[in-house]
Amino acid sequence: MELDALAERILTDLCAVFKRDPFVHEFDLVAVVEAQNKSPVLHIGHKLALESWCVKHLYHHSYNKLFDWKEKKRKIVPDPEKLIRWTTAVLLLNPDVATAWNVRKEMILNANLDCKHELTFAHAVLTRKPKSPEKMVVVVFNGQQINILAKELATSEEWVSTHVSDHSGIQYRQYLIEQLIEIEIEIENENETRKTSAQSRNNSQLLNAANLLGKEMEFSTELICLYPGHEALWYHRRFVVYMCNKFGLLSGDHLSSVSVKSSSLHKKSKLENNTCGFALLTLEKELSFLEQCAIQFRENLIQLSNANNYRKWLTSGLSGTL
Repeated sequence: MELDALAERILTDLCAVFKRDPFVHEFDLVAVVEAQNKSPVLHIGHKLALESWCVKHLYHHSYNKLFDWKEKKRKIVPDPEKLIRWTTAVLLLNPDVATAWNVRKEMILNANLDCKHELTFAHAVLTRKPKSPEKMVVVVFNGQQINILAKELATSEEWVSTHVSDHSGIQYRQYLIEQLIEIEIEIENENETRKTSAQSRNNSQLLNAANLLGKEMEFSTELICLYPGHEALWYHRRFVVYMCNKFGLLSGDHLSSVSVKSSSLHKKSKLENNTCGFALLTLEKELSFLEQCAIQFRENLIQLSNANNYRKWLTSGLSGTL
């Protein structure tokens, strides 16, 4: 019992590192044969390590707890925190345990585990065994996560169309779009088994982003024309144009590059270097759209004011507030 309590304390310390530091990118063992008066969990500069003296008991404890739960799971309501702790230890020490990956996959699909966090964890796990066959599980369940987000995006379209004054619906769509693009990029970058060049992967990512943002631009045009005078709809159009410009999908003589700060998308993708030879949007197309609005809504002063503010934002190089 005392050893089990010790193992649980170590598990708590281990999981706390991933909560504190979302950028952990390496895991290894440190040769320490005897326990000392401190935690065996070491965390320095986004690197995580475990003192070797505790490995055997920690692994057996976590493995037995996990499979004991699995055998009885029809009778026992699972505690997500316990499952995260046990699978964390099992996979850090032996990433070839498919059952542990599958448990975490189910937790993602049940919204008990964050998909973005899981990619960071999987990367740290695979630093010890980069050729583990279970690494493909990460790609599979993140692909399933994309399906969930895509369904949410489709569902929200009808709701936003009938609640154009509610900004929360539009903000939710923006969140879904950002998550979809980000996860697709993560999957491409993590999937090292594909025998494609870096340029081919970038072009594939670019086309996925273009398809998603192109549809959202059409939806934006439809809403602005159907519900004139709603400022939130124009700000949503700014968001779509901003995303297009961020990924090199927008061209025009008067556009300056968007400054992207500490965005994970910017760090993990080269989409800004568009070499596909096309632009999803051009400044000229947007100005043409504004001219049509000026004619169609010439008596709607609020719509004209929103369009004018949007024009100023466009022609000033997309600077300032979205």
